[in-house]
Amino acid sequence: MRKKLLLVDDEETALLSHKRQLSSYAAKNGLSLVMSNSSLDALEILKREHEDVALIICDQKMPHLKGTELLLKVKSLYSDIVSIIVSGYGEVDELIDAVRVGVFSYVMKPCRKSHLVEEVDKAMGVVRLREQNREFVRTISNELQWAGDLQERLLEIDYPQSDRLSFSVSYQPLSVLHCGGD
Repeated sequence: MRKKLLLVDDEETALLSHKRQLSSYAAKNGLSLVMSNSSLDALEILKREHEDVALIICDQKMPHLKGTELLLKVKSLYSDIVSIIVSGYGEVDELIDAVRVGVFSYVMKPCRKSHLVEEVDKAMGVVRLREQNREFVRTISNELQWAGDLQERLLEIDYPQSDRLSFSVSYQPLSVLHCGGD
């Protein structure tokens, strides 16, 4: 499972507040908190650690890239990462942008610790479901591959020899499923 939460905010006090609010939740759930004070730095962190990052919690109003602009880049590069925006502004255009980039939640500042933790917990539920789904798909794919191999071996038989008749077997499994139904 992905084990890191990336906190992104250009205001040091907000970053430390989020860290303080989420530290006990992270510890209880085996997660580590990674902090970034800029959207550009966050992208650099993701280049190195994207496979471990489950969730990004970022501010909307930041220099260089707004939160929604950052998350649009993240979505195009690392589509499995879930995101939450925490913002002191609730402008309709920004909310529409957040929906457009697939933000899981939009939390208004200042936020109660319990509210932020609830939103993070719900987002982590999505992360867990996605990982369970990937594991389920892997398991089904492996079982279909095994079934296809078994079907192919069952058709490897010694055919009777005859001058008047010819025998043959054709096995064409569905390429996606690796096996056939008949």
